[in-house]
Amino acid sequence: YVSHFDSCDFLFSCTDGPDRPEAKEFMDWVLFHAKVCKHENVVQMLYCQTTRFPMYLVLEAYDPGNLLHFLWTLRNVSSTQLWPRLFEIFWLHPQDYLMSEHRLVHGDVAARNILIGPGLSARVSGLGVAFGGRKTDSAVKNRTTQVPLKWQAPERIIMQLSIDRSDVWSFGILLYELITLGSPPYPELEPLSVLPKLQGSYRMKRPENCGGSLYDLMKYCWMWSFKDRPAFSAIIKLLESSVHLADTKAICVPDAIDRCQKYSHSFIR
Repeated sequence: YVSHFDSCDFLFSCTDGPDRPEAKEFMDWVLFHAKVCKHENVVQMLYCQTTRFPMYLVLEAYDPGNLLHFLWTLRNVSSTQLWPRLFEIFWLHPQDYLMSEHRLVHGDVAARNILIGPGLSARVSGLGVAFGGRKTDSAVKNRTTQVPLKWQAPERIIMQLSIDRSDVWSFGILLYELITLGSPPYPELEPLSVLPKLQGSYRMKRPENCGGSLYDLMKYCWMWSFKDRPAFSAIIKLLESSVHLADTKAICVPDAIDRCQKYSHSFIR
């Protein structure tokens, strides 16, 4: 449920009913946000009510919405001035915060989980997987950690192993989304075909408007062994040195979204 207050959009996450397991899980969800949502580039917790039913949690919501939708709107406009700003969305800094301060793996790094607000301000959202990764209850974990296959690192698909370097792999996919203005990854493959191709050393081709240095960074994020991938602190430095080499021409991928939508969001279960 979305409501409006003081010219801002607030997202309400609600629960209704006295079911004890559900109420406990919701309380854990509230406490998780209260602890984690303190970074300026992480979605903010604005209010909660837990003393009576229905209980609810109020999270920040932005207009125009998430980064993926914003990228789609740029497909038919000149993005020369906006392009460098797209790399200043500060995903990396909250990633460092989540890991260093809370030992959290986000687990669902993607353009759809970055909220874009006025002036291209950004907030990392989609913390459900990070929350579920802390739970020991298998039902809760299974319900909260379902993520699209095409964004996931091999070790997560094969072994359900989720570590900070798994987020690095997904960040490489996010870079692909940025450089292609929101094209789905592996557009030529169905989700279940991705892992066998990756095992055969396949990686996505360099987008036509992507500089070689930036593409090298993507491939660095997509190293098969997580031990060979860079830390986010190293990516920050590499990205700063690579961003000025990116072509500013917006590309269009005809019908890519419609053609690939049914294939790009299949989930691990």
